[in-house]
Amino acid sequence: MSDHFTIRFLKSVTPQPGDPTFSILKTHLLVEDLLRTFLEQRAANPAAMKKAKLTFAQALQVTRAFCTDVDQDHWIWKAMGNLNKLRNDLAHKLEPEELHSTAETYASNILTSIGIPLPKPLTDAQRAEMVEAIGTAVYAEAVESFASASYSRVDIANSGLYGAVLAALGFDERGGIRTI
Repeated sequence: MSDHFTIRFLKSVTPQPGDPTFSILKTHLLVEDLLRTFLEQRAANPAAMKKAKLTFAQALQVTRAFCTDVDQDHWIWKAMGNLNKLRNDLAHKLEPEELHSTAETYASNILTSIGIPLPKPLTDAQRAEMVEAIGTAVYAEAVESFASASYSRVDIANSGLYGAVLAALGFDERGGIRTI
């Protein structure tokens, strides 16, 4: 393999800071699993639903048709559709144009819909106040323990969407759904 192709390959498969690819793909899989589980649990013949091999878009629309507990204009339907569009761009294009701005718009729409704004980064003065209040050693330990857990706006939005879909579709802690 030539250096050009080796570099291109490694650049494409190595996670980059701020790259939403992994988060979008994994969230898509998790949400798709929720849609399929919802449909299978609501179906009179779950085995037939499994054999249907619905695409994400089809499973989304059928879930929407069966889900009487969630308003048809609820933001989760559009958010799941946008998640699918992002996933399709990632699955069919090596470097989708406008990925970061599209993902940021997607995340902003979810975070706005949820109604919980992300905290703003701490200023140096706020950080100094924290150090003074809790002690240098405790602050350093906290920073070190969270250093590897750096979540982006897309990660937080995906978490919010996943939680909203769980709640909207009526999943309980055992993975079942409420009965009709």
